[in-house]
Amino acid sequence: MVLVKPVRPTFISFPVLKNERIILREVQDSDLEDLIEISFYDGIPAKDFADAKIMNERIIEDYMNGESIHWLISSVSTGETLGSCGFYRGFHDDIGEIGYVLKKTHYGQGYMTEAVSLMLEFGWNKLHLKAIKAATSKDNQPSINVLTKAGFEISEIVDEEIVFIKARD
Repeated sequence: MVLVKPVRPTFISFPVLKNERIILREVQDSDLEDLIEISFYDGIPAKDFADAKIMNERIIEDYMNGESIHWLISSVSTGETLGSCGFYRGFHDDIGEIGYVLKKTHYGQGYMTEAVSLMLEFGWNKLHLKAIKAATSKDNQPSINVLTKAGFEISEIVDEEIVFIKARD
């Protein structure tokens, strides 16, 4: 028996999500220099621009295969890069998994709470997911706060990681 990994179709134009303070948009090569410090793929950090570019190419390939969607988070007023976020690891059983990372200079300003809210709305209304999950380290209290504020509940604790889930309302 061959297992088929459920995927979501790509969109005609890359989805842009926005509120009054932030915009979630497609990452461009011109953004990569600003993202090196927070670029990861499969848990491995980028060391330099070349790594960030290779990671972004893999992320684009994952998107084109319908397995993920990755956004740059920027300020509406200044255009400054704040972080990145997205849905990763496919959509098995109509469940999406979000991940996010914020540049340290923007911690504690509510940006990630807003980005998670935008991703939830997208997950429910555009991807038609039945649940969304996220995982964070037990000692990452700011991320735990973001997820609990967004209505996620603890699903399981595995080693040093807490897995959260939120079912569609």
